[in-house]
Amino acid sequence: MTDKVTSLENRINQLEMENKWLKGLITEKSDVKGMEEQFKKFEAESKTQEKEAHRSSELRTDGVGTESPSAEEVAA
Repeated sequence: MTDKVTSLENRINQLEMENKWLKGLITEKSDVKGMEEQFKKFEAESKTQEKEAHRSSELRTDGVGTESPSAEEVAA
């Protein structure tokens, strides 16, 4: 039960932080510097996610069945 309570408390904290951030975006439209910083953070996070996605989707050339068939095998 305490694990579930802890989990829910963490979710509440996360939502409160998100809410605060969104309110800040709405109320401080003229704060361009703050928006630029947030955009830079977003870009950095998205680049990290792209690298991770690229890393997991790279073609593997080692292992069973990854060799290209030779000309003799293709002709057969």
